Amino acid sequence: MQVQIVRASTRHRAMAEAKRLLGPDPLILSVRRRRGEQGQGEWEAIVARESPERLITDNEGRKNEGSQSADGGFDVEGLRSELAEFRRYLGQGESSSPQLLSLAHRLSELEGALVASALKGSAISERWVPLVRRLEQAGYPRVEAVRLVSSLETNFDSDAAVDHQILDGRVRSLLSDGVTVAPARERLEPGLVVFMGGAGVGKTTLAAKLAADLALGGASSPVLGVLKPRQGLSLETIRRCSAALGIEFVEVDSIELVSELADRASENPVILDSPAVNPLDKNSICEFRHLLSAAPEAELHSVVSTCYDDGEFSKAIDAYSWAPKRRISATHLDEAPYVGRVMSAAARSGVPIGYFSLGPRIPDDLSRPVLDSLVDSVLRLEGVRTQ
Repeated sequence: MQVQIVRASTRHRAMAEAKRLLGPDPLILSVRRRRGEQGQGEWEAIVARESPERLITDNEGRKNEGSQSADGGFDVEGLRSELAEFRRYLGQGESSSPQLLSLAHRLSELEGALVASALKGSAISERWVPLVRRLEQAGYPRVEAVRLVSSLETNFDSDAAVDHQILDGRVRSLLSDGVTVAPARERLEPGLVVFMGGAGVGKTTLAAKLAADLALGGASSPVLGVLKPRQGLSLETIRRCSAALGIEFVEVDSIELVSELADRASENPVILDSPAVNPLDKNSICEFRHLLSAAPEAELHSVVSTCYDDGEFSKAIDAYSWAPKRRISATHLDEAPYVGRVMSAAARSGVPIGYFSLGPRIPDDLSRPVLDSLVDSVLRLEGVRTQ
C-alpha cells in the first residue's frame, strides 16, 4: 500500500492534490484541520492507494493470524483494539509517524479480512472476495456486489486458472449491463432541462454549471431560470449567475409559461432549477407534475448526491417515475466518488445517466460521462472522462 500525507489551504485542494498523486479514487484514511508551521490554518489528509494488483488474487496475503479466531472466524475484539490504537495516534497528531503509516496499512488489511468474514456464508468462494471489495469501494451496495460477482463466478471453473483478459472483458460487460447514458447530442445541445431533488444535493450549482458551460462554449444563448420560485439563496444564486453570464433569467410559475419555454427550447436551451422537494412529499411532486405536463419532451433530471445510501437513491429516482424523459444526475463526486452507486441505480431503474458534478467550480467541474469511463472508474483504471 502507498500512503501519502497531503496538506493544503482548503479541504477541496487537499482532496484534489490527493487525487493527482494517487489517482481518482484514493482511500481516505483521515482528513482534519490543523495549525500549519507558520501558524496559519491548513487541511491535512492521510490518503492511501493499494498497490496495483490483479482483480483476482490469492487472498492468503490478506490474512493475519491475529485477526482470526480459533475457529477461523473474525476476531472482532482484535479489530476494536487495532482501531483504538489507530485513533490514539491520530489524536496525538503524529501524522508522520511510521507507526501511523503501518497502522494505516494494517487497517486496509483488516478491511479485506472483514469482507471475507462477512461473505463466509455466501456462495462466493474466497478467490472472488477482492472483486467484491473493489465493487463496494466504488459504491456498489454489498448485496448488489455479491449478486454481480456470483453471476460472474458461474462462468469460470472453480479450480481452473483465470485468463485475465477474458475476465476483464466479462467484468466490464457485467458492469455495463443495463446501464445507459443520455445521448451525447442531448447533453451538448439540450432542450428544456429541469433539475429536481432534495435539499443540499447541489442541483442549483449543477443548473448554473450547465448554463455557464453552454454560454461560454458558444452555444445558442441559453435561458436560465427557476421553476416554482421561492425566495431564498438558490433563487438569488440563479439570478446572479444569469446576470454574470449575460443571459435571460426567468421565474416559471404557470403552466402557460412552461409551454412557452418548451417551444423556445428548440432554438435556445432552457435550464430550470427548482426548489428543494422531499421525494416523499406527494403534494409537491404532484404540483411539479402538473406544471411539466405542458412540456412532455422536457428532460427531468433527478439530482442525487453520491453521499446518499442505496435506499435514498431509489426514493429520489422513483419519485419522478411519471416523467416521460427521466435522467439521473449525480453530485458530490469529489467528496464521495462512488460511481458504482450511480451505475447500480441506473441499471436497476432503467433511467439513463445525465450529468456529473465533480466539484464546486463553475463550469469546470461539470462532466458528461461516457459508459466506458464509468466502468474504468469502478475498476480504478482512470477518472471519469467527459464528452
